[in-house]
Amino acid sequence: MGNRVREWTTFGRYVLLDRIGAGGMAEIFRAKTFGAAGFEKEFAVKLILPSLVDDDEFVEMFINEAKIAVKLYHANIVQVFDLGEIETQYYIAMEYVHGKDLLDVLARCAEMDIHIPLHIVLFVTMEMLKGLDFAHRARDPYGEDLNIIHRDISPSNILISYAGDVKVGDFGVAKAAHQRQLTESGTLKGKVGYMSPEQVMGEVIDARSDIFSAGIVFFEAISMSRLFAGGADLDVMMRVRDANIESRLDAAGPLPTGIQDIVRRALSRHREERYQTAGEFYQGLVDFCFQHDIRTADTDLSNFMRRLFASEIEEEKAKRRNDPHAPALQMVSESSGGIEDSLDLPGFADPLAPTSQASARPKGGAGVLRTVKPRGDQSEPEVVEERYRYRDGNGLIYGPMTMRTMLGLLESRPPQDEDRVSVNDGDWRVVDDVDTLREKLDDLYGDPASSAEMKRAWRASSGITVRRDDEFTAADGAADSAAPSQATLDEQRAPSLVDGSSEAKRERSQVVEKLRSNYTMYEGMLSDISFPRMVARLLRDRGTGRLNLTRGEIDKSVYFQEGEVILVDSNREEELLGAFLLSRDIIRQEQLDEGFNRLTEWGGRLGDALVAIGAIAAHEIFQLLSDQMREKLLELFEWDEGRYGFYEGQEPSMHGYPLGVDCYGVLSEGCRERVSFERLLAFYKERQHVALYMRSPAPFDVDMLRLRSNELRVANMMEQGQSLNGLLRKFPPSQRDTIYRTVFLLHQCELVTFEMTTERVNFPGEL
Repeated sequence: MGNRVREWTTFGRYVLLDRIGAGGMAEIFRAKTFGAAGFEKEFAVKLILPSLVDDDEFVEMFINEAKIAVKLYHANIVQVFDLGEIETQYYIAMEYVHGKDLLDVLARCAEMDIHIPLHIVLFVTMEMLKGLDFAHRARDPYGEDLNIIHRDISPSNILISYAGDVKVGDFGVAKAAHQRQLTESGTLKGKVGYMSPEQVMGEVIDARSDIFSAGIVFFEAISMSRLFAGGADLDVMMRVRDANIESRLDAAGPLPTGIQDIVRRALSRHREERYQTAGEFYQGLVDFCFQHDIRTADTDLSNFMRRLFASEIEEEKAKRRNDPHAPALQMVSESSGGIEDSLDLPGFADPLAPTSQASARPKGGAGVLRTVKPRGDQSEPEVVEERYRYRDGNGLIYGPMTMRTMLGLLESRPPQDEDRVSVNDGDWRVVDDVDTLREKLDDLYGDPASSAEMKRAWRASSGITVRRDDEFTAADGAADSAAPSQATLDEQRAPSLVDGSSEAKRERSQVVEKLRSNYTMYEGMLSDISFPRMVARLLRDRGTGRLNLTRGEIDKSVYFQEGEVILVDSNREEELLGAFLLSRDIIRQEQLDEGFNRLTEWGGRLGDALVAIGAIAAHEIFQLLSDQMREKLLELFEWDEGRYGFYEGQEPSMHGYPLGVDCYGVLSEGCRERVSFERLLAFYKERQHVALYMRSPAPFDVDMLRLRSNELRVANMMEQGQSLNGLLRKFPPSQRDTIYRTVFLLHQCELVTFEMTTERVNFPGEL
């Protein structure tokens, strides 16, 4: 910082010295309190961002969860000392860990091209698991389980002191962040790579979810590479959901067999097969250390940290020599003048919040934060940082922010031609490029060896790109950017829902005509073979390709990959993602409009845009896309006329995902609920007395159809040579519908067949 005069801010009984972190919910400051005879104590003070001060729902969750965190006294958990409010500005005062987080360590190691020694990784992981195990087992004074789940175990929440201590942080806000599902740009971005399969699926989670996350951290620290990396969040969620880690274990290089077994168990897709407690995971690592005579101690970790961060430690020592001391400090009383509003001080506004958010002031007006100088130093600061505002092409204004924050913003989203910047509320002008801003920053402060730069090195070495301070996600490579998510085509056509534009329809028509010019493996009329039979065969034969179906102006394509549906494309506007969400009251029209307006920020992906504006929780988009695909499939069971064609091996032009739709279950549901009973009567009119036979061997297990109990009774009473009329006589008339539909389902899946007669009857559904 050169000879720049230091200024400090009082906040209640705390003196805020340096901002040491910022995220989507809060800013964190190194702070001190002072007492008699020169007594002083260091804290980390976390302040809720001003943009969230008036959000009663969030504040309530923040307070409730912080109250729980205060009860966690353990050497491996960052201790929370104080939860308070000063004129509606909520804060948490907690233990200050003099060191770095694990993300900093990984970044520095990547920069130096070294691996963390195995015995140190084991020590850090075991200490982390001690803290987790204590939290998971914590009880209230009456012996009732607190049922604490961290929900956000990741390298940035594992703090390592220079003395060799390991502490898990952010217990107090993890659940609040999860429940609130804040989705401002960057808030939860990147965290999906540390979730458990049940977490990304939106299921109820328990402590075993933290076990999975801890396993990810363990693997990444050993391998120095990301485990679940990809482009969009949905890509990462697919990898987490499947939890297929074998290829990543192979790519990680030679690891001791025992370590591989530990990683496999910690990262089992099914929670019942994982370590059931953090203590059990810890014991597995202890046993490995014992078997291989590995000794771990905090002194080894301390020496390693001091070698990695020698220059930072010296800089921090010099900084602390300039810290205020109680006798020399002009402590401003609550009633004195010279008060600056918190939002006018550098670092106290949400740097990435639009102006409409950043200008929200705490209830009660000014008087929360005060700036003071050391006694006797009346000189003016050598540097007064300019305040920047940033306006993107959509007219959204971000800021005010410092030049340093501006640089971080431009590194995460490069400036576009239509973007503009204003300095100190001046005229809007063309945005400086990143290198120019960095040179200006270096001229002011020298070359800062900042934590953010080290983290960028770690990200660069492992395919990760900066999104926001203290957050990181898998990089959006050029290939992924060109291959949007499953709903991309929906999203590209989505504006037609608003302005009636037909441009998307014309473009799609051209694509369809081009695809139709390709060779079809087979084609024909739906009156000759039913949709359920085609689907059953493609599932059974593990087909790959595009099944195209047309009826009048309606055009649908179902893409299969190894017998799994990965994409259902439709030109029906009511089946587009936006219309689908509106019809189920999941979003409002104004949210959809805002999502359309921000499509360019998210590569044309409406789902990502809706998550970004907070219309949909991040973990819910996976299930919603799955529900949308399922509904598109079910609608096809209602078709009894039209054309079909199957293009073997043809892949979608947009990116499709195996969303985990149970296609055999869809077969059962479609035959059970979407095929009209009148159609079934006509279907079997000529064969009510023809004998039915069970196929042997069966093409697949009937249990895959998820039959209901009454349907199972029909299937079990289907004797060899029995006719449909024979089945009808065995059951009361109320079961007539169930009998017809069960026979239809089993017949279309080719589990049963009708006896061949000398006079062949033209029977739809058979080739």
